[in-house]
Amino acid sequence: MTTERTSMDRRTWLQTTGTGLLGAMALPFLPQPALGTHPVPTLTPAATEGPIRMHLNENPFGCSPLVYERFMQYRDEYSQYPGPAFTQLRDLAAKTYGARPEQCVVMNGSIEVLKTAGLLAQRTGKQIVSPQPTYDNLMVFAQYLGAEIRYIPLKKDMQIDLKAMLAAIDDQVGMVFLCNPGNPTGMHLSHDELLAFAEQVPKEVILFVDEAYAELADAPDFKSMTPWLEQFPNMIISRTMSKAYGLSGFRIGFALANEPMATQLNQLRTTYVTAIGVRAAIAAFEDTTWLEQATKATIAERRRVITFLRDRKIDVVDSQANCVWYKTGMEANAYKKKFEEAGIIVGRPFPPHFDWCRISIASPDHMTTFMNTYDRLFG
Repeated sequence: MTTERTSMDRRTWLQTTGTGLLGAMALPFLPQPALGTHPVPTLTPAATEGPIRMHLNENPFGCSPLVYERFMQYRDEYSQYPGPAFTQLRDLAAKTYGARPEQCVVMNGSIEVLKTAGLLAQRTGKQIVSPQPTYDNLMVFAQYLGAEIRYIPLKKDMQIDLKAMLAAIDDQVGMVFLCNPGNPTGMHLSHDELLAFAEQVPKEVILFVDEAYAELADAPDFKSMTPWLEQFPNMIISRTMSKAYGLSGFRIGFALANEPMATQLNQLRTTYVTAIGVRAAIAAFEDTTWLEQATKATIAERRRVITFLRDRKIDVVDSQANCVWYKTGMEANAYKKKFEEAGIIVGRPFPPHFDWCRISIASPDHMTTFMNTYDRLFG
């Protein structure tokens, strides 16, 4: 079935949608081989042609099977703009994250949250303080619009330098950006130090906290900042369905902020989510058992690859995300090319650390392939 779908042209597929779509929806429910100590089956379609993807921090286990069940159940909605289900998703997201519905804005992936906040920052006419490296989409977009960025280098241990960031805030700064857990490092800031940092950020400066990987953090001193929205009316938090929930292709993200800030973000948005994305996100939120199993399996693979690298005396930092950041011992692009020639895509360079690499956590089989390839190339 998968091979036939791949070889069909678009017109043929559209003519056979009734049977083809049903077949595609059935793929995640095909029997899967056991994964030993990993209890979660690979839920992505059986076709795995092409290189192993370890560069985009995608969920190696796909998404909840409940998502596929809902596809056909609500198929009549997909020719329409999102209706009452949109409000249902907003309310469910707010409840899941511990916020009030009025504090939650549903957006087209967290990328829209970041760019909308970047536009908001640029409109202040002031500068943005950010660590470097980090996930810099907000800064790049704001800079394109004319904003100035003050990048603060990471500390020697690859942790965000909160002290230096505070020192960089003056009356010319309108926003401070943090990613917790971090990207590309995967390192987290403890709740106590982040809370202390937030208390020192001037109330007229927007504090943006990107929590894209929060579900994957198992450190006892990590906490989301959502319960402190009331205390910090200048704070924006972004969350996403693309990482732990495995819905990258559906483009669903959330901005969490107090009502005045949430209203501004909602007014500045430029796109809307799809009806099918809304239904997929609701299903993913509802399947809490699948989320727990998938995150546990991802964390197990994260620990396995960190141990693998440390056993080979590689400098690697502790991660709380679905990626691992380590020193390559060579120029990052050359390192990346070696793996691409072996059929594995690893992460791009993150300036100024051109001899470090970020790899996404893949499925257990693909992680084993990466390890075997590493030993073949560098052992």
